[in-house]
Amino acid sequence: MGEGRLRMKLLPFGALAALFLSGLLAAGLSAAPPDQAQPTTTTPVPTPEASATPLPNGVIVGQVINGTSGQPAGNLPITLRRWQQDVELPPLTANCGPDGSFRFESLNTDVHAFYRVEAVFRDVVFTSETENFPPDATQRNLSVTVYETTDDARVVRIERFHFIVLAIEPGFLSVLEMYQFKNDTDRAYVGSLDAAGQRRTVRMALPAGAQELTVQSGVLGVDFLAQDGELVATSLLAPGQAGIDAIFSYRVPFSGSSLELDRSLYYDTREVNGLVADVGASLNSALLTFADQRTFQGQNFLRYTGQNLKAGVKLPLRLDGLDKIQFAPAISSEDVEVMDGSAATVQLALLWTMLALGGVLVAFGLLYPRLRLRLRGEVASHQIAPALERQRLLLTLARLDEAYQANQLNETVYRRARAHRKAQLAQVWRQGDEF
Repeated sequence: MGEGRLRMKLLPFGALAALFLSGLLAAGLSAAPPDQAQPTTTTPVPTPEASATPLPNGVIVGQVINGTSGQPAGNLPITLRRWQQDVELPPLTANCGPDGSFRFESLNTDVHAFYRVEAVFRDVVFTSETENFPPDATQRNLSVTVYETTDDARVVRIERFHFIVLAIEPGFLSVLEMYQFKNDTDRAYVGSLDAAGQRRTVRMALPAGAQELTVQSGVLGVDFLAQDGELVATSLLAPGQAGIDAIFSYRVPFSGSSLELDRSLYYDTREVNGLVADVGASLNSALLTFADQRTFQGQNFLRYTGQNLKAGVKLPLRLDGLDKIQFAPAISSEDVEVMDGSAATVQLALLWTMLALGGVLVAFGLLYPRLRLRLRGEVASHQIAPALERQRLLLTLARLDEAYQANQLNETVYRRARAHRKAQLAQVWRQGDEF
């Protein structure tokens, strides 16, 4: 699987990928300028049928830059990955020139064709963004930034850790968590490889009893691994603002009046921000303080905050008064019958609620009502960022394919997950074509 920086645009925190159509004509790689190394690749021989069609004229250019030194990174293996509709086409390969530059020609510029450039540096794959050609454009720049690497976990920092606790049904608490990881150095944190060759980078502890873990910011088993009471990312943590964003939810069963959701924080943590639905229970923690009470769409939340926690500290979180819970009216039985059932509804509602943290209450107030309509099937997905949704689904399909080919997923799980995502993509794509 490619090891480029995780960039999910599902929320304001993250990265996404691509879309396509069938029937892409053969593509080739142009010769490099005289002062550069000559890239080599095999250009498929056009069939007579393809020869009768106007040749693709798209060009992708770019340069590989070492972000640690600020200098070009030359003579590296380069791969141009290509997608058309939901099918990945054979990649084109070459070496970039001494100045890091590369150029791919004869590419399909159809709006449904997407491309991503990958460069191998220090045995790690770094990637460009995944893009298509803008309307009427025939050239696109997809440069790649690579970095020197480190396996020293001390370069990792948790910029923000957010969590929300809701009581949705008797005997269970539903929890959504969001981590924003950051690397302030000039080297990419690459973690380590396990015995199977799978990369493992940043770690997040799960509380005892967590079940039905669902990842919103990627694919569980591909972008994140769950084992031994932890969630572990598989993407490198590049320097800069983008970082890695992990968003996931789970349920925890309880009986009696209290429940502990303690967990270790493996890295220095700048900010902790938590919301607990005000339905009778309260949070007690020696490291967090009660900040205020907030209301979103008729639901009251108790907000707790903490700052500047050191790596290795155990964050105590104890919920008291669970025997006094009155179930929140913010999510009704009408809501929980759509999409993939109550779990998906709770996760999406929590996901939007999370946006209220960090000072974007206005955005949450505008988007939450639309989300609830969408959950009831009253708002088409094209009204909720169709381009981002298409790209997210395509990236998910690509990652599923990569994980299956690397024997990281069994065939039953792979086929089921791919069929589900492909059906979602087809629906979103049809809706997009209507507007």
